[in-house]
Amino acid sequence: MKGNKQVLSGIIWSYAEKFGIMIVSLVISAIIARYVAPEDYGAIVLLTVFLNFSNTFNVGLNSALIQKKEINETDLSTVFYSSFVVSLVLYALLYFIAPYVASFYQIPALSPVLRFASLSVPFGAYNSVQTAIITRELQFKRLFIGSLISISLSGIIGIVTACKGWGVWALALNNLLVVIISCIALQFMVNWRPRPLFSFDGLTKLLSYGWKITCSSMVDVLYSSVINIVIGKKYSSADLAYYDRGQRLPLLAAQNVTSSISTVMFPVFSDLQDEKDKLKHMASRTIKLSTFVMFPLLMGLAVCSRPLILTLYGETWINSVFYMQLFCFAFLFYPVNIANMQLLNGLGRSDLFLKLNIIKKIVGITSIVLSMNFGVKAIAVGYMISSFLNVSVNIIPNKKQLNYGFFEQMKDIFPSLALSGFMYFICSIYLFLPLGNLTMLLLQITTGIAVYIIGARLLKLEPFFYLLSLIKNAIKKKV
Repeated sequence: MKGNKQVLSGIIWSYAEKFGIMIVSLVISAIIARYVAPEDYGAIVLLTVFLNFSNTFNVGLNSALIQKKEINETDLSTVFYSSFVVSLVLYALLYFIAPYVASFYQIPALSPVLRFASLSVPFGAYNSVQTAIITRELQFKRLFIGSLISISLSGIIGIVTACKGWGVWALALNNLLVVIISCIALQFMVNWRPRPLFSFDGLTKLLSYGWKITCSSMVDVLYSSVINIVIGKKYSSADLAYYDRGQRLPLLAAQNVTSSISTVMFPVFSDLQDEKDKLKHMASRTIKLSTFVMFPLLMGLAVCSRPLILTLYGETWINSVFYMQLFCFAFLFYPVNIANMQLLNGLGRSDLFLKLNIIKKIVGITSIVLSMNFGVKAIAVGYMISSFLNVSVNIIPNKKQLNYGFFEQMKDIFPSLALSGFMYFICSIYLFLPLGNLTMLLLQITTGIAVYIIGARLLKLEPFFYLLSLIKNAIKKKV
């Protein structure tokens, strides 16, 4: 069983990895966006639909490796060979359908770009086991270093090629190099190599758990893909670019905060699957901690979205402001959703995980069908409404599994939500003042941080003092 120190260290390094990537990615994307037209950016978004779907095939087996109490070299090598062979088949499929994809969107240039970008699929599969080992052992410092190296080096090349006018090829090259460099880095950081071992019986046992996670991931990707396909086909690649750019930063923030905790807590939840009281306590702390960080971050992004977009990306991307504001609220309860789903995974209930995902996507698809003829903004509003409904859907099973239901979870997160709302109100005052974009942005950020920290201390919020103790312990270790 993982000790408290190991869990805390895992959370700290996972946060460092996610926020380090977020900051570096933000800087790189801001620079590239000034040299790449929205139409080119929208084109690469259309291609990621197919790449993301292909990458879901590794998710189930990796989750099975993490969830299984004891693994051996045969398990690791079996997953490696299975994932890599499947990735080669998928690459061949993507290579074959590339011209048809380009024809569907009526953008001929997409065909060679998709064939080039699809090379990321086998590279991603190659280091999937190394990533699972790091996650299982909570060794997120290695992942932090590897990710930072890959994002930085690929970003530099992406910026240079964008400045030289490569357009969509600069974006495709940047995305591919992230995966390749990460693959190389993990080879040096993780002392594991595949052996000539394979077990069909072992693969069957891993798949008995993992196939449901894979299917669930496919449902997620298909759902998000439907939105991109509808916008890209019914409207334009530029409309898709504004939608995606507005969604990208709130989603990046939501995923980074949530996955920083959920990635660490999944193996911990798995360890505690037979101790329901401890598991409930750990789940409550996880939700309190993640929402304490998430709420002010997303509400802060919402209130400063206009000066932020104009400062980072320029006037060309002004149409993204509406979408950024809306998606900040759409992703507000993202950590509650993920924590509840990870609880089911930790309990070994991947069957419930899959059923809930299907139900949520039915709700989401319904919102798309009802809104698609009323414009891209209507589609985004429908997405937000369905995301709110999904909160209740995710919580329902854990009322029975852990006696940790909707009202108890809302009680856990209400103090952070209320304080974040107050912070939003205070920061919105600057929007009515005649200030420059950068000046307004800096004032909103500093004021928001000050209001939230002072409020958390005055209200004596548990997550605040818990995070404070983590920081103090980390400083003591360094000293």
